[in-house]
Amino acid sequence: MQTIIALLLLAASPDAATSTTGAETPAAKPVKVKKVCRPGSATGTRMSSKICKTQAEWDAQLGADSTKLDSQRGGN
Repeated sequence: MQTIIALLLLAASPDAATSTTGAETPAAKPVKVKKVCRPGSATGTRMSSKICKTQAEWDAQLGADSTKLDSQRGGN
C-alpha cells in the first residue's frame, strides 16, 4: 500500500510543480512601426494623394535618389 502511494506521489509531483509555478509570461506584442505620410503627386491628375512609409523606407529612398542623381551628374 505504501509503495502504491509513493508511486502516485512521484507521478503527481511533476504536474504539481508546473501548476504551482504557473505564472506563464504573456506573449509579447509586436512593435508597431510608425508610418510617416507625405503628400504625393501623380502626373496627369489634380487629385492629391498621400504616400505613407516608415522612416527607414523614406531614408532608403532618399539615399537611392541621391545616388542616382550623383551618377547622372557625373559621379561626384
